[in-house]
Amino acid sequence: MLRKFSVRKVGMAIVLVLFSSESFAQTREHPIEVGGFLTTIDFRDSIGEKPGGFGGRFAYNFTNNFAFDSEVAYFPENPGGNFGQTVALAGLRAGIRSESFGAFAMVRPGVVRFGGDFFR
Repeated sequence: MLRKFSVRKVGMAIVLVLFSSESFAQTREHPIEVGGFLTTIDFRDSIGEKPGGFGGRFAYNFTNNFAFDSEVAYFPENPGGNFGQTVALAGLRAGIRSESFGAFAMVRPGVVRFGGDFFR
């Protein structure tokens, strides 16, 4: 009795896997990408420091190959009164995408606001 029950379970699982392959496909219903990151900016040559920061990114995919891409990063002021930089970039991303790989190029002009005592 127990063996019949196990065979039925395995048989049903195989049927479900064979006939549900379309359920694993991804759709393009959500063309928006949002994310966060940790970063650093290298000022070791000019002032001898390399502060860490954090930021976020946003992208809107027009198609699989073209998107609007933006990013904002903030570097907090340290106890010495330096930094407080903000970096903002926005532009276009273009490239090719396959099932398992994508290659993209971005053109994102931007602005940098330098804060803190060192950059007054």
